[in-house]
Amino acid sequence: MAPNGFGKTSIATAFKSAAEQTSIKLKDEARHGHDDTRKAKIELEVEEDGSTSNLSATEQAHSNSIRKHFDIQVVSDLRRIKSHSRNFGGFQEQKQK
Repeated sequence: MAPNGFGKTSIATAFKSAAEQTSIKLKDEARHGHDDTRKAKIELEVEEDGSTSNLSATEQAHSNSIRKHFDIQVVSDLRRIKSHSRNFGGFQEQKQK
């Protein structure tokens, strides 16, 4: 658990893409700040049997070395939380549904 804006959805979306494809493929709305100049990248350092391997997945075609080594399952909540806030002069009230 982490507060809103700490990247939980971004990480889950990137791993879900890495699990299913040979590269990371993201829609613009899944990008941080909807900024298509920020390219997605996952890098993992894995130690196994005394040796260290660097695995990664990027948006470049066929760049995903992670899915060759791991089975990834991403569990996500499909509900959308709706919230609204009202400003009462000096303080703000916020409600979530």
